[in-house]
Amino acid sequence: MRLLAVVLAAALLVPAAALGQAPDYGPVDVLPNPQHFVVNPAAAWTTSPAGTFALTWYAQNTAGDGYVFGARSPLTPGAAPVTLTGPAKQPAAFASLTPATGFRANGTVVMAGPSGARSSARLGTTAGAPTQALPAPRTLAFPGASANAAVLGMRSDGGAVIAVSLCATTSCGRRTISLVTRSNTGQLGAPVVLTGGGVARPVAIAVNARGDAFTAWVRGSQVQGRLRTAGGSVGPVVTLGAAENSFAPLAVTITGNRRVVVAWENQTVHEGSVVSSNAVFSVAVSQDGRNFTSTKTLATQTDRVATPAPGIVATLASDNTTWLGWTFHTGGVFSVRAARVISTGPQNAATISAGVAGDAAISDIAGGPDHRIAAVWVAYGAASPTQDSTVLASVFPHEYGPWGPPETVAAHTGVFEDEQRPVVSIDSPSGIALFAWVQGSGPPADYAEQLALRTRAIP
Repeated sequence: MRLLAVVLAAALLVPAAALGQAPDYGPVDVLPNPQHFVVNPAAAWTTSPAGTFALTWYAQNTAGDGYVFGARSPLTPGAAPVTLTGPAKQPAAFASLTPATGFRANGTVVMAGPSGARSSARLGTTAGAPTQALPAPRTLAFPGASANAAVLGMRSDGGAVIAVSLCATTSCGRRTISLVTRSNTGQLGAPVVLTGGGVARPVAIAVNARGDAFTAWVRGSQVQGRLRTAGGSVGPVVTLGAAENSFAPLAVTITGNRRVVVAWENQTVHEGSVVSSNAVFSVAVSQDGRNFTSTKTLATQTDRVATPAPGIVATLASDNTTWLGWTFHTGGVFSVRAARVISTGPQNAATISAGVAGDAAISDIAGGPDHRIAAVWVAYGAASPTQDSTVLASVFPHEYGPWGPPETVAAHTGVFEDEQRPVVSIDSPSGIALFAWVQGSGPPADYAEQLALRTRAIP
């Protein structure tokens, strides 16, 4: 009987590329790529006009020159994308290969990141339509050796709040995080230092429509955070829980009434090697962004493996509850899980990659109208051939759920799983989900890449 059970269980595991597809998917659009490699796609629906979307992505040629490209629907078949910035080697361009990106409701793209020489501590920001070259970044100098990275969140008026990680010395033995506001006309506010000495990384930020921002980071062995209100008031640094890994995945949401949820993974990793067998996924909730309830355990992983990036993602549903997606390892494989977070903590955790053979890793999650949620993730290993990955999605269609079965968004993308970071955005009026991912355009020897996308109606 036990042998029969094992055989039946194995029969239920389906290769990712062989999974079915919901009837509500549109055709795949592949955008021409003037360069060779593609990473970090970003996408968002816009309201002007309604039902259109904007896209950006970073591309690099074989010589190492980096560019940011953009496009906006309706797409013209075969039309070359617009170069927004680049190449990255130019002094006036972004020095970072991955500038932080946000979108205004009208489709304007806002970017922020280290600018100028890599040895200078300068934050650059720029904004404009994704259909024409962006102005050279407006820069803001900081004391220190270099600006390392930035993340941003958008306000409803088109302004942005930017968290920038700064290295105080060339060895980066002391790393601080500062917060900068950018008005909808491009004016940069005075930096607010959020952290003191020591090493603070990584960093995550969430901004509500009004402009209240909550920033979280890992400092030493603790997860910390701080609220800055839209009016400029800065709260105290709050310690949320333990995080032994200085590169621990972090995710944050904030609602209009400043309800904050911070989620992270705590696992001891030293120089890339897992030291601690347990990986604890935790959640902290605050009703005002300042006072947090006791930390709740989302899940405990006993397998001694490091979680692939991004590890954990978060979004807000239409009722302002937070939804989390994370990558979890058990039974020798990675799987994708999701849960809703209410005031008392997480509830109704589900394995949304169930039934897929091989490994699965979360990439993005998005909320839409009428409680609709879409998660996008990557399957690989036994689920895909070598040097390949499959993009899949799971949909939570309405308030009462449940999560639907895994759906194939793109089979055999021809891209390694660690280079595949698909994204999803849901149009608020219609509930249509937009997926964007990297699609290999030739055999592995060529390895040229393009940006691909398709839509799915969520009834």
